[in-house]
Amino acid sequence: MNQKEKYNKQYFKRFSFKIGNSFDGFQIFEIFNKEKEFEVVYDHYFTSRSNKNEIIKTKLSEKDLLRLYCLEHRGTSFTEVSVGNKTIAKNSTDRRIDIVRIGNDIYKWHRQYGKNKEYFQGIVKHGYEIELVENKTKLNRAVIGQILVGEYLFKKKFNVENVSLAVLYHIGDELLEMFCKDKGIKLIHY
Repeated sequence: MNQKEKYNKQYFKRFSFKIGNSFDGFQIFEIFNKEKEFEVVYDHYFTSRSNKNEIIKTKLSEKDLLRLYCLEHRGTSFTEVSVGNKTIAKNSTDRRIDIVRIGNDIYKWHRQYGKNKEYFQGIVKHGYEIELVENKTKLNRAVIGQILVGEYLFKKKFNVENVSLAVLYHIGDELLEMFCKDKGIKLIHY
């Protein structure tokens, strides 16, 4: 088998890899196998990186998904937002939503909720678009339950109604994707 035949074989449908380092950031490339040609997809925001720092990834982690989401969606994204605690129900434990994105700006900001509670509480009631996002590598029933309960608790705690739901995932499930579309839950697949 010569080199050309080896690359013409179709061994995969989707392949992802990450280039970069923790100091400069990273770039995720995805290669899609489209019958007789390959499509390479990457975010043009990053500059090219050195090949010696290349790490091949076949599966995106939750941290990778979070970074991609925050880079591609305008507004301020707060992570690990607390929505349920003993002030709502005495025998309850703290519940958190992975990402709450407030469409308040054309820029893309990422902030930790724990360090920016006052800022969050100041802008959450201004009538901006609010998107609640649960983040899992694989779409499953647990993440769908988390986003539905998260919506209820978020509305109860912050007394807002302008909320949309989304699930961020890497590996899908066709039946659960149909359920989410039927219930109005936005699917964000990387």
